[in-house]
Amino acid sequence: MANTKLKSFPEGTCVEIDDVIGGFRKLVLVTAGGNMYFDQPMDAPNATPLLMYGAMNPVNVGNALQWGLELAGEDAAQHAAFTALQQELLASKCDTLTYNRALYWSVQNRMFDRAQCLAAAAEANDQVKQSRARLDKLLARSQAA
Repeated sequence: MANTKLKSFPEGTCVEIDDVIGGFRKLVLVTAGGNMYFDQPMDAPNATPLLMYGAMNPVNVGNALQWGLELAGEDAAQHAAFTALQQELLASKCDTLTYNRALYWSVQNRMFDRAQCLAAAAEANDQVKQSRARLDKLLARSQAA
């Protein structure tokens, strides 16, 4: 039987979960209640917090502050590059999920080029958007039946 128990994490934490519709892992942002998440920018038309279940294999991956501190302890030059990237992303005024996806990708890949990080985040955003569109179609069909 699938694990239908809700999982909770600290508000504002980034968590990787399985996208059960698209079959990929995605980075999401935990909401105030701790057991729900946003996988799309909060100003998107269908940005609705969703419940986080154990079956999604959620893993707490932290946040930008933690990622920066980890880099500071490992490599001063990478930490400096990460800090500069944070400032560039903040100046670009990208949404919170794009910001976190770009930074998380940068840490995972040890690449701190703004354009590459934003491209990776945009690709992740698009993948989630396509999956959510499929979910919306499934829900619409089930409600019509």
